[in-house]
Amino acid sequence: MLEEKGYVASRVLYNDLIEQEKKNLIQLNAEYSSLVKMLNDNVASGAIEYQSEEWYDQKSKIDDVSSAIQDATKSLAEYNNQIRQTEWDAFDRTRDSVSNLIDETDFLVELLKREGTTDDKGNMNDNGLAAQALLAQKYQLYLSQANEYAEELKKVNAELANDPYNTTLLDRQQELTKAHQDAILAVQDEKDAIKDLVQDGFTSWIDGLNDTISKYKDLISEMKDAWDYQNTIAEKTKTLTDIQKQVLANQGDTSEEGKKTSQSLNSQLADAEKDLQQTEYDKLISDTEKLLDDMSTKTEELFNARMDDLDGLVEDVINQTNVSAGSISETITSTADKFGYQLSDSMTSIWKNSTNDLTNVLGSYSDKFISGQNTLQNTVNSIKEFTEKMLANSDAEAARVAAEIAAQQAAQDAANSSSSVDTGNWDSGWGGGSSGGDSGGSDDSGVDWIYSPDYYPKDQLNVD
Repeated sequence: MLEEKGYVASRVLYNDLIEQEKKNLIQLNAEYSSLVKMLNDNVASGAIEYQSEEWYDQKSKIDDVSSAIQDATKSLAEYNNQIRQTEWDAFDRTRDSVSNLIDETDFLVELLKREGTTDDKGNMNDNGLAAQALLAQKYQLYLSQANEYAEELKKVNAELANDPYNTTLLDRQQELTKAHQDAILAVQDEKDAIKDLVQDGFTSWIDGLNDTISKYKDLISEMKDAWDYQNTIAEKTKTLTDIQKQVLANQGDTSEEGKKTSQSLNSQLADAEKDLQQTEYDKLISDTEKLLDDMSTKTEELFNARMDDLDGLVEDVINQTNVSAGSISETITSTADKFGYQLSDSMTSIWKNSTNDLTNVLGSYSDKFISGQNTLQNTVNSIKEFTEKMLANSDAEAARVAAEIAAQQAAQDAANSSSSVDTGNWDSGWGGGSSGGDSGGSDDSGVDWIYSPDYYPKDQLNVD
């Protein structure tokens, strides 16, 4: 078996073995049929007696061939299983690589959260927008994973339809089903994570708004206190003035009746104007406070309505990410640099073309995976292509090794052929016979020659 960069074996190697085993099976089956026919014909003609020694000898040969057929069939199945396992390993490696990208995305989100995702007024800052974008990226990566697991399950289910009791396929089916379920749940979790991040940003913002409203109410209350104080001072001043006027009036001549009436009317008019102003001011304060309370309540109601439309919220985040991809890319890069972290090639490839208006970072929103032209999907595809190239390199290496082995075998066979010994006359001299030999060299024992155990050089033996 060949191991190359983590793969169990190369497809090309096992394909060669399969082809050889198929040819072997054809020959064995033909030999089996021939032996069975020969034995049956000999028994039928009486040449061999049933259950005689010859019959058992022939039956043993048939059993040997039958056993060889079983072994070859088993080997063929094992080679097919190894090819299938190689394909499974390639699929799993691709999924692991995407999972690594998801883990890196989560890591970057945590860094951004540590830096703070809102400003002093509760508005979402650049870190918050970048964290939002990365959560949307995780969402679509999990969608991609779920889609790939579903497609792989279809292939396994198709094989199980033809081989329903294959435990290897059943185990693989369970493994893929669990992974598919986890990916589906992760998709929903990421949607909730986006909602939570937006919710946190709004909560911070509404807290800031309520704080501003509270301070404004305090200011209004202080203004009202100042107004009341002003009115109190005015009233006390008027009262003092009236008393002073009365004192002066008592010291002088009695005022005319007309002047008294006029003064009384003017006083009543002033009081009415003051009362009107007070009523209007009280109404203004009351309406302002109600307006501020309504603004906070209405804003919260609108936001809650937006939160209830989770699909619309995620779609908005994706659209905002594609529009602001350039600044988001800068935030992600600068945050990574700040902590001395180097972005992976996959993460870089997602955001490196973020300023290209022709290619979005994320795909259009959907609750199902939709293949499209965006840097995220391109990166996922490149991960898959990279794995396929690794497997192709494994195939090429296996082909090279197989060619070397074949060349070595051919050279060995040629060497064996050139150094072989002619044994055509060995039997003629064994046991004192004289056929084809020179009897003049025989001794009293009657043996023409003695075979030496070291006659044939051992280093020329074909150990295979």
